[in-house]
Amino acid sequence: MMPIPFRNAALAIAIIAMSISRANGQITVPGANGSDGAFSPVSNTTINLALSPNGAFDAANPDPATPLTGVYDAAKWAVVFRYTNVNIPAGVTVNFENHPKGAPVVWLVSGSVTIAGTININGSAAVGASVVRSIPGPGGFAGGARGLLPNIDGTAGSGPGGASYRADTNDGAGSGGGFGLPGSCGWPSCAATAAPGIDYGNLRILPLIGGSGGGAGRSSFVNVSNAGAGGGAILMAAANTITITGQITANGGDGSVAAGRGGGAGSGGGIRLVANQINSTGSLRAVGGSAVSNFGDSGGAGAVGRIRAEGNNVSISDSTPSFSAGLPGATATIWPPASAPRVTITQVHTQAAPADPKAGYDFPADVAVTNPNVMAVRLQCANVPIDGSADVYVRVVPNKGEDFIVEAVFVSGTLASSIWEAQTQLPDGFSVLQARAILP
Repeated sequence: MMPIPFRNAALAIAIIAMSISRANGQITVPGANGSDGAFSPVSNTTINLALSPNGAFDAANPDPATPLTGVYDAAKWAVVFRYTNVNIPAGVTVNFENHPKGAPVVWLVSGSVTIAGTININGSAAVGASVVRSIPGPGGFAGGARGLLPNIDGTAGSGPGGASYRADTNDGAGSGGGFGLPGSCGWPSCAATAAPGIDYGNLRILPLIGGSGGGAGRSSFVNVSNAGAGGGAILMAAANTITITGQITANGGDGSVAAGRGGGAGSGGGIRLVANQINSTGSLRAVGGSAVSNFGDSGGAGAVGRIRAEGNNVSISDSTPSFSAGLPGATATIWPPASAPRVTITQVHTQAAPADPKAGYDFPADVAVTNPNVMAVRLQCANVPIDGSADVYVRVVPNKGEDFIVEAVFVSGTLASSIWEAQTQLPDGFSVLQARAILP
């Protein structure tokens, strides 16, 4: 049985840093109608995204929600909140519990955002003695889990930049997850360990997406260790100003060392700020988790995530990694345009894939296939070149054992809408499938 994962990834582009300034003027934020009221917590607050009701995003109508629930939009893969103003005082931390579908967080604000406290969407560090995957921040992806005993396979990291797992007789620590950059290799060397996670996404963080998990370590004689999870992703779009004197953190989780080879760390997540004016004298962090050493047998570090600021006036003094900047335009861009590339898994073997999969390793699976041999995984692509210049593939991440990649081939259609197919044989148990297109 296997679940099908969420959506898509696009081009990997290097991070740059700059500041910009243009004449002031309030921008339009589609959907920022203030229907959730003001969000002004006076003490530490945890927003449980699992409580968010389902509802398609409607820019014109109010949400059936409260300031602490928002609305989950399956088509956008986001939990959307629509505030009048946001004020996080100094000493106050806002945390999040994940939605069952793992969606990122979107704040649409008709006024201004002030953050003197802390917004925390970090991925969790791995727990060395556990066989449970680390928990990502909302919009991020879990780290790989170790095998229960020596010589029992662990797992690769989840997400587009999840680090691989390598099952062989050689000992090696897990590698780190990628996002803004590739992850780092674990002990003893890149030649001996599983591949680190690749970079993915784009400068604008459209679509909104978080960091990926590290891979578990492996050993033939000692228990190995779990990997850290990827940092989450958050978009704050305000018609007026975003002022930060506190901090926003979307860091990846550290790997762990139980008694032997270390697990890889998760990559940093995504922070996207859109407003007329953005002024941050606080800190923005989307860094990867750290390698944790046990007599030198450390897992690989997670890569940095991505930070984006779009405003007519932008001043950010402390950003790791460096932010990329752009103008917001008269109307903020919240979602990817219709012309953006998109890849969706629509069918596995003879079973239709759900439009809103959960991509987990537990019952019920998104798709159940009984005793398949070689099977077809069908993909629906939009705005993906069909002239041979694009690479379309499916990454398979089993519940235990090595992950692998299967190339898809063009079947029919046009640039605007095409069908592709990948032929594969899946191992017993649960697997997660991740579709991806790399464009020229």
